[in-house]
Amino acid sequence: MSREGFVRNGLVGIAGFMCFAVVAATAQETTHAPCPVENAPKGWMVYIDRAHGFCLSYPPAYTPSAKSWLDEYKSAPDYWRTLSEAVHEGRLLQLQHKKFADASIWVWLQPTQFDLETFIEGAPTGSESPPEPVEIGRYTFYYYGPGGGGVCYPDQYFFNLRGKTLKIDFDGPCRGDKTPTPETKEIERRLLPTFRTFRPSPHS
Repeated sequence: MSREGFVRNGLVGIAGFMCFAVVAATAQETTHAPCPVENAPKGWMVYIDRAHGFCLSYPPAYTPSAKSWLDEYKSAPDYWRTLSEAVHEGRLLQLQHKKFADASIWVWLQPTQFDLETFIEGAPTGSESPPEPVEIGRYTFYYYGPGGGGVCYPDQYFFNLRGKTLKIDFDGPCRGDKTPTPETKEIERRLLPTFRTFRPSPHS
């Protein structure tokens, strides 16, 4: 199943979304972007979203995609417009693997309110419950893994960013078992602890 087909079953009110989420500790936030963190892997790159107040590190095997990647979704105009709007507003980052065309990391801030129950509609096939909470450092993420149906699924992590839905997808490469490779899962294990929130810049 293509990302477009899978995402169409996404969040209520935003058909076709794939996102990620975790509970933000706003009481501890400062205006300074606290990235990179001390435990960030050596040589990793840093992404800082000052407008929305979060940052993380990612491996150099991935690189931010140019906006031209949106063109592959023009056959689905509604979805293409949704993606284009998110990119234009600085709410969507796609990190593309330099070697594997089917491997990417999506960081997407949704304009919808964070609500675990709404994620069920876009859950992997066979999942009938909200994503499972996963404690990583000071934050709580909510996780969906592979489902049924014999298709490949990204690992999805949802986060509550000041009441809005933020999601990180770790997509592919998929090698026959419906879930990203062990190498990608190792990236998840090392990337998520580098995530931090801070107060958004009023001038961004």
